[in-house]
Amino acid sequence: EKFIRELFENRLERHNIKLIVSKDFQEKIISGYPSTFYPVFVNLIDNAIFWLRDQSTSKAVCLDANTGAFYIKNTGPEIIARDKDAIFEQGFTRKPGGRGLGLFISKNVLRKEGYDLTIKDGDEDYSVIFIISQQEQ
Repeated sequence: EKFIRELFENRLERHNIKLIVSKDFQEKIISGYPSTFYPVFVNLIDNAIFWLRDQSTSKAVCLDANTGAFYIKNTGPEIIARDKDAIFEQGFTRKPGGRGLGLFISKNVLRKEGYDLTIKDGDEDYSVIFIISQQEQ
């Protein structure tokens, strides 16, 4: 949480985006190297800020967790079903000027360490929900 707040503090403030961090996230322990996980969180939050920055409605990024996973959620535009299948492919992007590498690299780095990055349908509070969880054996 501290790393994310320090890194994104100015951008979150500039774009009036609220960062919500649950107690479950703060207390969750994960086994692995920070160099594996930090860039994934940075990529997901950077993408969220990009899509939230010009939105006129509620703007929030939420970091949450439970016993099995981390959840990185935001109130940005919903990702359409067709894109959910392609979003982790190399070169896929909807971001103007994007290269389509961030989510591709993030997923592959996590997989090498026994974790996975997936996306699920939004809920009533957050339209975009990414999940970092251990791969099923």
